[in-house]
Amino acid sequence: REAGADDGVQAMVLEQMRAPLDLDGLVADIPNPQVAAEVYAASLLMVDPPSPPERIYLDALARELGLEPGLIRELHATVEASRTAA
Repeated sequence: REAGADDGVQAMVLEQMRAPLDLDGLVADIPNPQVAAEVYAASLLMVDPPSPPERIYLDALARELGLEPGLIRELHATVEASRTAA
């Protein structure tokens, strides 16, 4: 809603969040490295702190997206900074 998504987009996002995760399908739909980083950051924002299964998911997501370790650290730092600022 804050990003300006209309009701249809919001409904689709909620539907996807309720569905079982298809990591291969998710990764296949990501068009470029910038979106890959955004997807990873969005996943980080959803878990605070991540449980062991969520850590496994984040590790698998980063691996499948081909994210570099330095970028992963940067994304974690950015998300953590946004949490402490809020």
